[in-house]
Amino acid sequence: MLKIFSLLRVQFINEKYKLTLYTKNKEYTLWTKNLNLLTKIKIAEINVNHLIGFPGLDDLLKFILSLKKNNLKISACVHDYFSVCPYYNLVIGNRFCGGPNIEKCVNCFNNDKLKQYPIYVSKNTNIIEWRKMWHNFYSKIDEVVMFSQSTRNLFKQAYPDLINIKIIPHEVSYLRPVNIVKHTGINIGVLGSIVAISKGKNILSEIERNLENYHDIRLVVIGEFDGKSNKTFVTGKYKRNMLPDLMEKHQIDIVLIPSICPETFSYTTSEAIQMNVPVACFNIGAQAEKILLYSKGVVISKIDADTSIMEIMKFFNKEKNIA
Repeated sequence: MLKIFSLLRVQFINEKYKLTLYTKNKEYTLWTKNLNLLTKIKIAEINVNHLIGFPGLDDLLKFILSLKKNNLKISACVHDYFSVCPYYNLVIGNRFCGGPNIEKCVNCFNNDKLKQYPIYVSKNTNIIEWRKMWHNFYSKIDEVVMFSQSTRNLFKQAYPDLINIKIIPHEVSYLRPVNIVKHTGINIGVLGSIVAISKGKNILSEIERNLENYHDIRLVVIGEFDGKSNKTFVTGKYKRNMLPDLMEKHQIDIVLIPSICPETFSYTTSEAIQMNVPVACFNIGAQAEKILLYSKGVVISKIDADTSIMEIMKFFNKEKNIA
């Protein structure tokens, strides 16, 4: 009897494809150098999570489309902006590029700096061909799944005519509200691993240096960061269920989301809101989408260290006046 697999997952690892095939109760793993094997397997659904690092993208996307027969469902999840630009978080150098704009994108794509980034397609490919390739794929599959409205808005700047977009936010498991004991000064908390420029590594380093000018402000990174100041405390890796306890232990007054890229979904923002603490972020991405609707939210007007500190201080001064 021919087995029907409910879902297929494909990864590219060490020059080989790892196929994980799921039935209702089991999963099977196969390794192959050629995806033609998939034409001989009966599959009910293919979900494309990301294709960063896969070789021959143009041929691969066409191959995936060729499997779409016999009611096979194909969906794609937008966890990043790789299909908009090879710089998949839209951060070039140390700044958010501003999002898709075809004239700017053509100039940027031809820039020498971009040539050091592996594009995984022909060297002759330009940004117009890149998006044409992805548009052809997206327009022929069943669903393009996104996790925030802000992602959809950015995405539609590159692909305005796509109509098969579906927004399904991630589920974030419960964290209890915290009780921060009153104390002097302001403790700014940062959650997660802040080791990449896109996650705010450089901006956080600049904030850290500027804190030397403010005697009553302290920085606490609950996670990973290469802190240099004696006014910065870094906990290291943590277990998620310990987060409320760590917030209370370090008396965190406000959580700063220092990411300079438009997150497609921000778990740390959702977690901070669940813990009922004030949250600050820059005016980009899914993080700002949530904070703009949060009564204790601070949307920082400029991606800048001084502006971040000043607007956080302004928020707390306003809160004191209200109290």
